[in-house]
Formats: sequence, structure tokens, C-alpha cells
Amino acid sequence: MEATKVSKQTLSQRLNSLPSHLFALVFEQVIERLSAWIFYTVLNDLCADVA
Repeated sequence: MEATKVSKQTLSQRLNSLPSHLFALVFEQVIERLSAWIFYTVLNDLCADVA
């Protein structure tokens, strides 16, 4: 799936139109992906420091 560029206002409007349970699911996925990205970024930095 290709990324789609949208304005901040459009994204805000779309998120505001979601039912709360769907917003919670989307938010949970965002947090999981962000956490994984942070973990791997820190891990890569640590490995680069060791090498």
C-alpha cells in the first residue's frame, strides 16, 4: 500500500469522524508502530556505537 499525502486538517477531520472504538484501534496501532520504530532506532544507534 502506498502512502497517501493528506493535509493535517484533512487527517484531523477524518479522525474526528471515526466512531470512538475505531479511533481507539487506529490509535493503538499507531502507538505500537511508533514504539517499534523507537526501539529499533535506539537499538541501531547502540549497535553503531559498539561497532
